[in-house]
Amino acid sequence: MRASVSRRAVTCAVLAVAALVFSGLQPSATAAPAPTGDSAAVVQYQVLPTHGSVNALAQSLTAAGFDVYGGGGGRLFVHAAAAAGDRLAARSDLTVVAEQVMSPAPAVAAPASQDDILPQRLHGTAYDTFYGGYRTNDAFTQFLGDLEAAYPDLVQVVDYGASFTGTNPLQVACVTAQAGTGCQLTPNVEKTRFLLVGQIHARELTTSEMAWRELSHLVDGYGVDADVTALLNTTEIWIAPQLNPDGVEAVQTGIGEDGLANRSDAWQRKNLNPGTRSCSGGAFGQIGVDLNRNFDSNWGGPGTSTNQCSLTYRGVEEASEPETEQLQDLLLALFEDQRGPNPADPAPNTTRGAMITMHSYSDLVLFPYGDARHAPNDAGLRSMGFRMSHYNGYETGEPDEILYAVSGSTDDFAYEQLGIAAFTYEIGPGSGSCSGFHPAYSCQDSFWALNSGALHYAAAAARQPYTMSLGPTVLTAEVRTTSATRAAVEALADDGAYGQDGVGRPAAQQVTAGRVFTGGAPGAGGRPKAMTVNGTGTSATLTTTLQRTAQAQLVYIQARDATGKWGPFKVVWLPARA
Repeated sequence: MRASVSRRAVTCAVLAVAALVFSGLQPSATAAPAPTGDSAAVVQYQVLPTHGSVNALAQSLTAAGFDVYGGGGGRLFVHAAAAAGDRLAARSDLTVVAEQVMSPAPAVAAPASQDDILPQRLHGTAYDTFYGGYRTNDAFTQFLGDLEAAYPDLVQVVDYGASFTGTNPLQVACVTAQAGTGCQLTPNVEKTRFLLVGQIHARELTTSEMAWRELSHLVDGYGVDADVTALLNTTEIWIAPQLNPDGVEAVQTGIGEDGLANRSDAWQRKNLNPGTRSCSGGAFGQIGVDLNRNFDSNWGGPGTSTNQCSLTYRGVEEASEPETEQLQDLLLALFEDQRGPNPADPAPNTTRGAMITMHSYSDLVLFPYGDARHAPNDAGLRSMGFRMSHYNGYETGEPDEILYAVSGSTDDFAYEQLGIAAFTYEIGPGSGSCSGFHPAYSCQDSFWALNSGALHYAAAAARQPYTMSLGPTVLTAEVRTTSATRAAVEALADDGAYGQDGVGRPAAQQVTAGRVFTGGAPGAGGRPKAMTVNGTGTSATLTTTLQRTAQAQLVYIQARDATGKWGPFKVVWLPARA
């Protein structure tokens, strides 16, 4: 097992990687002790601008050395030491409307069994944990290997590079039916691809836990859950749980040694590139490069810093960090370039592929661009963003519309370079017991319940995101046998299945048609049959009857709106005839 990396063990001069020192301490299995006094605490302040835009206030606060990391609803979330609260409140350009001390979760033992988040073939396996149940970096490496060994027909693990220190592999799992003959690092493949990534910012513990649950959900669901089975038959789901493993190890060690005190490595956001200057460490000044400001997309633009100790330090040049460069290479290997050469060229309606990068927190769904530009595919991106927020209830829009400007980000690179639909989820509320970068492990259950449906929608719509997201969502479907040889199919289609909160919520159209494919997947031998539309509004029930065959089969249900747009497929099992 690798030793846990302490950020303070990395000197702040230009050093050879071999000179890095490791702490050797193992992460605690329980929550860390509280800071040793109010002065050591990190306080979250919610602020409103008194004049000007939220984005302008965010840039001003960042330049002044505050950690601005989230928001929504016209507010910004700002981290500061308790002693800096008066300085923040004295500013004339903002009003402090709420504050919350970011205390560690109550010290509880990790769950005795991890079976509730493990696929069946791995039940009984024990993985190392810290902070009340979160899996360690080593545990994720072990889990990916165990998945591949237990589910060889569904999972292939690819090492696509190594971290800055060279001690941690960068790994991604490809989940699909007949994985052994697929999962190749070439964009010229028959199946649709969807990429899900987490923990590019090391302190955002929730994001890798969502990736873990999605992996378990997919392999357990294949052959049982109709939607999952159909998805993996036609789509490769690529999941990289931890994009910044060096930083993750520093966070583990920091929580174990110093809890959430403001000098603790628990707050490490960036990678562990030591740079050329000394930084104070902890929540407000740390070594490393912000990997989500280092991508080759408007690098060095708004929302980035040239200060090496800043939490949004952009690096010395675009893709200067191995974690960034190698993720860019992975994206280029997975997806075709489907946009034209000019900035105003939209990706075509036939574009395949989508990706989501998970962050925490603020309950947001964000899409390109992060700066003042609007993507040429704005209508499709915005519609798909609101379709997903129908499930998780998050505020939806471009970063500079509902938060603050960002440049050099993962999703901007994926869209700008390749044309695929790309999104950021900010998972977790802005206040309350499950807010923060380090919520109690028990909060993960509620986060997964909110986001599992949104993630499935994204993967299903990746087949053709810029058209399918404009069509109705088939929310539910059921099959009822009516005789030994026939069955009735009923589905609920809703073109108004959009989230309620955000900028530019699309208008719902009337549901005008429905169809069901039998005998194979659409485009792979499936035969369409029209369904009866019951109702004349934006929501309608679709019905039909089907002939049962000698074997159970998947049937694919789809709805169309008044503009002619067909939405993603909802899939159910049609039982074999009696």
